[in-house]
Amino acid sequence: MGGDFSLAIVARPAAPGDRIAYHGRELVRVPRMSELTLDARYDPVVLRHLTVLKLSDDETAVLAATHGRESALESFSDIPASLLALGFRDADIHIGSTASHVAPDRVVANVQTSGAGTSNLAAAVR
Repeated sequence: MGGDFSLAIVARPAAPGDRIAYHGRELVRVPRMSELTLDARYDPVVLRHLTVLKLSDDETAVLAATHGRESALESFSDIPASLLALGFRDADIHIGSTASHVAPDRVVANVQTSGAGTSNLAAAVR
């Protein structure tokens, strides 16, 4: 499994009813001390424990490289909520079988959008 959190940690919530929100970077980042390396090899068992998954368009591209975007996203369909953050442009939110596309009222140019998806992730967990 990629990232910093082992399957054992993700599978062990602190208390009954806890929600597990997960960044897509944990699925695609190779867990070793070195230059950042990404790949799509992760343990799919981790998905069973997630309440919310947030993916960026870059993370989705890594996961889609082998089997295509739709196949990659379909593999997350059993997660109660997922958020595909598309940077400053928009986001796709899936909660159960309901999908919503969210676009900003206006696009603000020349602004760093890192962390915008994390804010949306916090709202989805709530």
